[in-house]
Amino acid sequence: MSYCVNCGVELEASLKRCPLCGTEVINPNERSVPDPAARPFPSKVELLERRAARRFFTVMATLMLLIPPIVCLICDVLGAGAITWSAYVIGATAMAYVYVLVPFAAEKPHPWLCLALDCAVTLLFLYAIAAHSAGDWFLPLALPLTLSAAAALAAALLLFRKCRAKFVRLAGLLAAAGLLCAAIDLTVSLYTGRSPVLYWSLFVLAPCLILALVSLVLNKRVQFKEEMRRRFFI
Repeated sequence: MSYCVNCGVELEASLKRCPLCGTEVINPNERSVPDPAARPFPSKVELLERRAARRFFTVMATLMLLIPPIVCLICDVLGAGAITWSAYVIGATAMAYVYVLVPFAAEKPHPWLCLALDCAVTLLFLYAIAAHSAGDWFLPLALPLTLSAAAALAAALLLFRKCRAKFVRLAGLLAAAGLLCAAIDLTVSLYTGRSPVLYWSLFVLAPCLILALVSLVLNKRVQFKEEMRRRFFI
């Protein structure tokens, strides 16, 4: 058994420093301490405790999330005698569950899988709304708009995973936002029977592309980029 030479506290055999004053423990009679020796206190938060906390929060959030659709379903059935408007609440709740709780419940959520699930559940929800309301807007409007948004998010995700330059990331986000607005404009124009040309999206696409080009130019100027970082704390 060792004692601290500074404060005289009795020390465990596995300790390298005094927990009270931080003085290094040097015992000439004990040359080495086996690594697997049990430490008197944990060095980090246990992984099992994190998993248990995550599961507990997921279960509690799931139970809380069930309250609105159940209440709306009861009110709908008692008032109308059938499931009418409550179907939208049920679908929106399920979509929010996939958006938020499914990635949180996973220990290491895969971003591509989460994006695919979000896109699929969004398309399913929009299709259910179109079918429930006897609408014909799903294929010509909802499907291309959802796929365009998913493609923009996928491009941004790929850019952030492959590139670490902040100005290149900014350029990619600006270009993706401008192209997404152009895709929305074209889709709405085709759905409303107008000619497939850009209208309002030109006022968004042009500035976005110009700013993206400026970001790429700034990324090439290493010295100027470092000066901008110092001045604007980027």
